[in-house]
Amino acid sequence: MIGLGIIINDQEPIIAASDGLTFIALSHGYSCDEVSVIGSDDLRMLTWFDWGPVKGDKVLVRIVETDKGKVISLC
Repeated sequence: MIGLGIIINDQEPIIAASDGLTFIALSHGYSCDEVSVIGSDDLRMLTWFDWGPVKGDKVLVRIVETDKGKVISLC
């Protein structure tokens, strides 16, 4: 399965994959700055990760091959 490997500030990667849709949204706006990793299938929407970045944070996104979707905690 193809998925997203997301590394934030050189921490352990978050691997997000789905048989349906998987995407990362980076938003900057009037009310908030946010990075969200979201996926969906025919029946539901899933948020793997929702985070508020600050100035100087580094985000690296790679396309990866994985056998299943998972989340590795950043805490």
